[in-house]
Amino acid sequence: MDVGDYFLKKTPGSYGFDAEQDNDVVVYDNNKVFFADVRADMELATAPDHFIYFCGWWSDTYVPLGDPASKAPTLRETLNRLAAGLPAPAGPMTPAGPLENQFGPEVCCMVWQQKAQADLMSVVLGANITSIPIWMMPDSIFGAQVLAPINTETVRFLNFLRGANRGILDKAHRIFGSHHQKFIVIHNQRGLVAYVGSSDFNADRLYVKGDTTATNPPATLGAPLNDVNVRIEGPGASDVLSSFVDRWSLHDEGRNWTLKGASYAQANKVAGTVWAQVTHTYGKGYPFPDAVRSAADAQIQIIRTATQYVYYEDQYLIGTDQLGVELDRKLAASTSFVVIGVMAAAVIVSDLKYVTQRRSDFWLPLTSKYGNRVLLYEMLDDHHSDTGPGAYLHNKMTIADDAIATVGSVNFSNRSWYHDSELMLSIGGPGGRVSGAGPSSGDIALKVRMMRWCRHLGQSPSQIPQFQDALVRWRSLPSGSLVRPWYPFANNMNANQMSLYDALYAIADPT
Repeated sequence: MDVGDYFLKKTPGSYGFDAEQDNDVVVYDNNKVFFADVRADMELATAPDHFIYFCGWWSDTYVPLGDPASKAPTLRETLNRLAAGLPAPAGPMTPAGPLENQFGPEVCCMVWQQKAQADLMSVVLGANITSIPIWMMPDSIFGAQVLAPINTETVRFLNFLRGANRGILDKAHRIFGSHHQKFIVIHNQRGLVAYVGSSDFNADRLYVKGDTTATNPPATLGAPLNDVNVRIEGPGASDVLSSFVDRWSLHDEGRNWTLKGASYAQANKVAGTVWAQVTHTYGKGYPFPDAVRSAADAQIQIIRTATQYVYYEDQYLIGTDQLGVELDRKLAASTSFVVIGVMAAAVIVSDLKYVTQRRSDFWLPLTSKYGNRVLLYEMLDDHHSDTGPGAYLHNKMTIADDAIATVGSVNFSNRSWYHDSELMLSIGGPGGRVSGAGPSSGDIALKVRMMRWCRHLGQSPSQIPQFQDALVRWRSLPSGSLVRPWYPFANNMNANQMSLYDALYAIADPT
C-alpha cells in the first residue's frame, strides 16, 4: 500500500487541497514547548511585509507563550513588541527629529463570537440562569462583551495595535454552530510556517483549574489539557495560509481588507519529505455556497485504505452514523483488523451532557459484534487520576497502519464532521520529527504512534516497535499504563427520556 492511497483525492470543483509532498513537520504533545516554538517563529516576523494570522475558538492574549513558571512573555506582550517595529532606514536628508519606527508585521485573527466565556449565572439572572441554555442568550440583547469577553478583548486589542492590523469576531455560522478552527500562520525572516492542532490561546492549556496566577484562570477539571499540534513548513503551510485568506475574504468584515498574505507566493523549495493534506468542515452557506466535508471524507478514506488498524483519540469520541457504518464494514471484511480508541474520562467532559450514554450508543454495536478487536479506554493523568492536572484528553487524532496521522480541531462527532468550521491536517510518509524523545528515523505516523502509545502504555519505544507488540499491551495493560478500559452499555431510557435525549443532541451535536 502506497502512503498516497491513504489521502483523500480532491473532488474536481470542490473546495479543498490535494495532498502534497516536500513538507517538514514537528509534532508536539506538550503545550509549553508548542507555545514556545510559536513565539520563536513570531519573533522572527519583524518586517512590514511579514504577517501573523490565527483562527481560534478561544483566544486569550494574556496566555504565556511558553512555560508560565519561567515567566514566558504573553501573546499580548509578544505582539506589542513586534508592533513597535524596527528602526526606519536612514534617508538622504537629516530629519528634524527622531524617525518613527517602521511598522511591524500585519496581525489578523478570526475568532468565534462564542457564548461560553462568562459566568452568566452572576451576570444576567442570578442562580436561575441554570435553567436557560447558553445558546438562548442572543448577542443582539446581551452583546459580545457579555457573552464572549475574552475573544472580544482580543479583537479589540488587535484593532488598536500599532500598525495595520485587524481582528474579526465571527458569528457567521449555522444555527447552534461555532467556529472551532485552531491554526496559526506566520510569514517571517525564514519564510512561511503554520501550526495546526487542538490548542487555543487558552489558559487551560498551561495552568491547573483555578490557578489565579493566570489572568483568566481556567475552570476546566483536568487542566492543563492534553493536546497535539503540528508545525509545518512547505506546501502544506501554503494551504493553511489559503484557508485563512479564503475564509477572511468571504466574510463581510474581511472582504474590504486585503491581506498581505493574499498575494504571498512561497518560494518553490523542498522543505522536507512528509506528505501533507489540509481538509475542512464548513456548513452550507458559511462561507461557501456548498457544504465542505472534506475532513470527514478524509477520515473515511483512511478507514477504507487501512489494513491493520485505526486508532482514535478524542475528548468526546461519540462518533457519527457514517463512521459507524465504515468501521462495521472494515471489521466485517477483515478478521484481523483492530480499532482502538482513547477518550477523555466522562467525569471531566462537562460541556456535553449524557456523554457516556452517547458514547455507548455508538460503540456498543461494534464491541458486541467484534469483541476484543474494538478496544476503548479513558485517559488518566501521570498519577493515574481521571480528574487531576493533565487528565483532560483534548487531542483529536487518527493514526492508521503507522502510515498516516491526522491532527486538528475535528472531533469525532456530527458537529465537527458536518456543521461547524473545522480544519484538519493529515501527515504521512518518511521524515519529520516529534518534539522530545522518540525515534529519529521512519515514517512520521510511526513516530507519532510511538509518542502517544509510549505515554498511554507506560512503555519505551523499544518495547512497542511494531503494531503487534503494542496490541498485546493494549489487550493486557501494563501496570504503568495511564489509561483504563472503558466498556459501553445498553440504553435503557424510556420513550419520554429518549425524546428529551434526542432533542438535546439535535442541538448539542447537529448534522
